[in-house]
Amino acid sequence: MPLPKVLYCIACEGVRSEERRKATILGFFNIFPWVEIGVPAWGTPISTLMFLFGTTGGTGKGNFQLTVVNPDGTPLVKTPEVTVVFPEGVVDLNVGIAVGNLVFTAPGAYTLELRVSGQESFRDTFKVRLDPPSQS
Repeated sequence: MPLPKVLYCIACEGVRSEERRKATILGFFNIFPWVEIGVPAWGTPISTLMFLFGTTGGTGKGNFQLTVVNPDGTPLVKTPEVTVVFPEGVVDLNVGIAVGNLVFTAPGAYTLELRVSGQESFRDTFKVRLDPPSQS
């Protein structure tokens, strides 16, 4: 199986599939490499963080696995492998992988890694900063 090429990655809170291969992106943070996530307090879980990968050229199926790495190089979270089937005749496919209850404990540059069938397909960094709720 030719592995897909990742064209882009969007960080958001979720994605809703629509008709005619459209998607509604919920809680858009940004597209890599400009992703910056504000957390209300260190140690507060983010209920859902989704990474939407735009891929092209994949055929057959592939096992997708996501790792978020702390600024110090240690893994923060590694998802189980998810098998993605590339429909015959479809060249481009969006693949979303969600991580639930992700807890950031310090500011800095975190690394997002995507492996497809064991091979690195995407690697970039995103920033996490403290962004407490405003008091009105």
